[in-house]
Amino acid sequence: MPTVFRRQIRLLILLASILLSSGDKVSAALTPESPEVKQAIARAVKFLETSTSPDDRMGAHAIRATVLLKSGAGEDHPIVRKAVQAIRRELESLKGRPKDDAIYSVSLGIIFLCNLEPQRYSAEIGTLLQYLLSVQKPHGGWGYPDRPTGDTSMTQHVILAFWEAAEAGFNIPQSSVERAAMWFLKTQDPSGAFGYQGNVSESFVPVPQTEIRHSLCAAAMGSVYMCAELLGLADKLGARARETDSLPPALARVDKPGTGQPVRFQSKLDPGLFRTVMERGNRWLEENHTINPPMWPYYFLYSIERYWTFRELIDGNASQVARWYDEAAAHLLKVQKEDGSWYEPHNLTNPENHTCFAALFLLRSTKKSVEKVRSFGAGTLVGARGLPKDSDLVRIQGGKVVSAAEASDLQKLLAEIDDGNEEEYAKAIGAVSELPPDEAKALVSRQAAKLRELAGGTSADQRLAAVEALARAGTLDDVPTLIYAMSDPEREIVLAARDGLRRISRKTRGFQMPDDFDEGDRRSAIDQWKRWYLAIRPDAEFEN
Repeated sequence: MPTVFRRQIRLLILLASILLSSGDKVSAALTPESPEVKQAIARAVKFLETSTSPDDRMGAHAIRATVLLKSGAGEDHPIVRKAVQAIRRELESLKGRPKDDAIYSVSLGIIFLCNLEPQRYSAEIGTLLQYLLSVQKPHGGWGYPDRPTGDTSMTQHVILAFWEAAEAGFNIPQSSVERAAMWFLKTQDPSGAFGYQGNVSESFVPVPQTEIRHSLCAAAMGSVYMCAELLGLADKLGARARETDSLPPALARVDKPGTGQPVRFQSKLDPGLFRTVMERGNRWLEENHTINPPMWPYYFLYSIERYWTFRELIDGNASQVARWYDEAAAHLLKVQKEDGSWYEPHNLTNPENHTCFAALFLLRSTKKSVEKVRSFGAGTLVGARGLPKDSDLVRIQGGKVVSAAEASDLQKLLAEIDDGNEEEYAKAIGAVSELPPDEAKALVSRQAAKLRELAGGTSADQRLAAVEALARAGTLDDVPTLIYAMSDPEREIVLAARDGLRRISRKTRGFQMPDDFDEGDRRSAIDQWKRWYLAIRPDAEFEN
């Protein structure tokens, strides 16, 4: 046998042995859309639907209902209805002496209602927010009523509740978020980790913390990233800090929200303080990497998903396949109980709560809440259906998508929209449709009449571009046009209109109309959207 041929045989055998020995390493990475992950989530949901948990606290009802909502259940589901009833029942008790678990329950109640119907339940959300603001401790954290210290886990839940409420347009005092951020910045251990009851440093020099755990470090780090995002510091941190943002004065960020528009601040806190804490905490989590810590493993995964979502949002370093998710999801699939639950008997809580934590991780719950288009690096968008079809027309600038064909910045894009001919109009508007809502709204407002006209025109490309632009701008005035667009013969235009209505209404599931809808689904959704809009604007008129 010739030497060269023998070498080829040996290489083939070696390659085969590597592939066989690597096992899972060559299998497709797990995502929330993987069939086996969906099956695990479905089993968990069935467990929650059939279990008879003795935990009747408002927060326990709320987190179970949140899992159901994120899994696709509607507002009529018994668990969802029961959670609303539990929250309303507990509102009166908040006026009395605070309970030890009240901060958890109130925070989880806000998160649930913001994912359900924030406009319908605005009074309840407002009452719950006022309670949290009233019990914030002088150092900025939240904790047990009989302890002066702040509790890392409780404070994490408050920050998540604040973020969800701000996304829904509720006005959270900037000073409260800043005080909470300062508490996290001053309670980091020299190692980079965080403890249970924060020991507050007199300066920003780390001081030793006690009861350090993986779950607490993930909770605190996720909160640091969330605070930075809420306070408008994201553009000064991570990958965004290396980009230049040339927004014209007309497109400056507005901090006073409109109805249902996300709230963002312009804090003067030093981004360098956040960056230092982030670097220390990231290093600790990387050096102490695990997917199954000895204490609170499912609560850890619930927190780590939030941490990675906001870290990727700010740092811009997300890979197409999240290895951290793949590894942990594979572990969860292996250890799920026969009844669909996850449970660690040595941890002091019930199977339902553990199951909720695990299911929310598998669902990428936090990522589902990040609805606005965010840049995770050039060429990749999260929260939308992707870049415009003609990728040469766009580029990433300051974490935003702008036209690159004829416009070098947004000012030129404005001029192109005002002066461009009909042939180029759809291309320019196509780039606008990928902008964050506040900037899209400023660009589209003076073009609204023409866009509404194009949405019913003869050109499918122009109809799609117009509908996507109106959807990104997200104003109630455009709802009738988007409802009309749901009758379009082009499926892609229908889905763009549906997504726009969901964004404007904050109904993240939008009357349950699936991507593979049939004519019955479409007709039902159109009728329900009309009823929803008439409840807000009784004198509204529709084209169909």
